[in-house]
Amino acid sequence: MTKRDTNLGFSIVEALLILVVIGILGFTGWFVYHSRSAANKDYAQTADQAPVVNTSWKRYCSSYGGVCFSYPANWKESSAGSTTNGARINITSPSGKVTVGYTPFIDGIGGACPECSFKALSIARPTGAPSSLRVVKGVLDNGSGSFTAIYDIMTEQQVAQLNLVAGQTASNTLVLALFDNPSNNPGQESLSVENPEGNNVSNPFDSENAAESWLSQPEVITAGKILSSIQQKGGSQVGTLNIGEMSVNMQLSGQIPDVVYANYYNADTTVTSPYGELFDIGISTQSLTNAGGGVGCSADHGALGQVIESTLPPTAPDANGAYVERTPDNKTLFQIGKFYYWYVAPQNIGCEGGQVQAGQAEADQSAFAKAFTTLQADGSN
Repeated sequence: MTKRDTNLGFSIVEALLILVVIGILGFTGWFVYHSRSAANKDYAQTADQAPVVNTSWKRYCSSYGGVCFSYPANWKESSAGSTTNGARINITSPSGKVTVGYTPFIDGIGGACPECSFKALSIARPTGAPSSLRVVKGVLDNGSGSFTAIYDIMTEQQVAQLNLVAGQTASNTLVLALFDNPSNNPGQESLSVENPEGNNVSNPFDSENAAESWLSQPEVITAGKILSSIQQKGGSQVGTLNIGEMSVNMQLSGQIPDVVYANYYNADTTVTSPYGELFDIGISTQSLTNAGGGVGCSADHGALGQVIESTLPPTAPDANGAYVERTPDNKTLFQIGKFYYWYVAPQNIGCEGGQVQAGQAEADQSAFAKAFTTLQADGSN
């Protein structure tokens, strides 16, 4: 009898098993692709609701208003008049057809509109602000056959009081987008997207679709990202300061979201000192610099102090008055690799005058000293 060769070919059972496995693999691949496609579609529909701001953008800060926000380098910043409480600022798009307007002081606005209704297209928490603020986008039906495109910063309380829900229309609603000054200065303030060609409350769109179409334009979406970048003084951690030259970073609080740094007294190289090779940078905030208090407010003059990197630790007197090397405590003195890092507070606060508020520089300096305690390697080395 001839013996069957069991090492070649497949039996019917084996062939069926292979087909089943191939079918399972094919279905799994289709399911993963379908799931990812759906997720991507959902993200595309909501991407402008919580945008990420490019860190290379420019930054504007108001010392009176206690807020900062960022905008693309090719958008133009201009002042729209000055008041004792700070100027209104316009940030205008390259085409000139979209403007983000910021007013640091508004007083005495009120009103009602029983015939108005508001269709909320999106309500999102800003990427940089405390949880009490919201970026609200939608269309206001003025009740007379005209429509206003709304893209504003509002408070969470205002959103709740007006019964605004994303994707729904609220009746008997007049949207007045104002928020309180976080520095407890008088008045309220506003940050909103506007059409400088006149399509606002006084000259609205003639249809809801036209207003929604304007809100979907690329420059308007970018303007929404400017709104979302708003940061307020006060509150908890809002960001990270990266000092690339030193390969370290630290966590910033809402008191100082706009920290800036520069080589101390413009020294552009590492120098040799009693502490070995030493690199020294000065610290300030953009709001102090903008407030016009003179060179004493600038980073290169160390308005809020200095951060020093060296190859040797600093010294301090011991109980007998002898100077000895300090031991890293990971609060005021850090050792990361071969380098030591420490913070030097200014001997006196020389940032004053201009629009610098009383006690502002002192409060910012104290906040930065606390931020320094979070210093860590940025992972670039």
